[in-house]
Amino acid sequence: EIKECDWSSDVCSSDLVEWVKLGMRGITVLSASGDNGAPSGQNKDCQLDGEKYFSVLAAYPCTSPYVVAVGAFAVLEEKAGPTSGSQPPICKELVVEGKGEKYCAGKPWTLAASIGSGPQINGFITTGGGFSNYTKRPAYQDQAVQQFLKSTALRPPAEFFNANNLGFPDISNLGSQVIIYQNGHIEPVAGTSCSTPMMGGVLTLINDYLLQKGRPTLGVINKLLYTMAIEHPTAYIDVTEGSNECTEVKCCKYGYGSAKGWDPTTGLGTFNFPEVLKYIDSVYDRLDILRAKY
Repeated sequence: EIKECDWSSDVCSSDLVEWVKLGMRGITVLSASGDNGAPSGQNKDCQLDGEKYFSVLAAYPCTSPYVVAVGAFAVLEEKAGPTSGSQPPICKELVVEGKGEKYCAGKPWTLAASIGSGPQINGFITTGGGFSNYTKRPAYQDQAVQQFLKSTALRPPAEFFNANNLGFPDISNLGSQVIIYQNGHIEPVAGTSCSTPMMGGVLTLINDYLLQKGRPTLGVINKLLYTMAIEHPTAYIDVTEGSNECTEVKCCKYGYGSAKGWDPTTGLGTFNFPEVLKYIDSVYDRLDILRAKY
């Protein structure tokens, strides 16, 4: 995880230009929000707890208005899971440190930003999220972010983050117990490095759908994502459980809690794919406007 960049610097401003160029070519740039919660990898051991603007830190390049920041969530059973061998692959047992309980992704299930703290067991991570120190909040985020700030959800003291700046992540995807085939066997992995490329795959399917209709691909979609949340909320599956004060190593003093709508853990939630396609079809004539930065 890389420290957030001051966009006025030469290096970062040149990055912005390149992302704009990619967007104009119909390419959507994604960035993982990180696996160490709101403290980020820079405060992984909670050594900066209590220091203003350092207890919770943004990661680069999540806070660019031209990059879609992708968080992660876990699928958990609402109570201790079964131990039978007939579970699906995602249903590997996961021990939550200090609780001795096992959770399984069977119904009735819930989506959660995190489940506890401690070393990785079958791929434990906590989704990164928070607020930029440099990027002012774009207007398209106002309604979503203000709703979070008015909620009772967990967050650091006001002096520890800039509530007027851009919030991240924008959206999220599964980032725990992701099954891969490697070196001849199946194993579960985790992280926003899982959720982000999977979201890239989802966007590729949307682009394929557009191309089959003779339409251009998406490009910069940040404004589109937030407009869709207002105009067609069924396009998202909201994640309202969990918080991100924990890192991969331990739980720190400050973080953010999940809430209804957008939050700095899993953003607007994850896609309800058929409803996303339905919305894009309905707004195709104004997609150019919805691709704009502000």
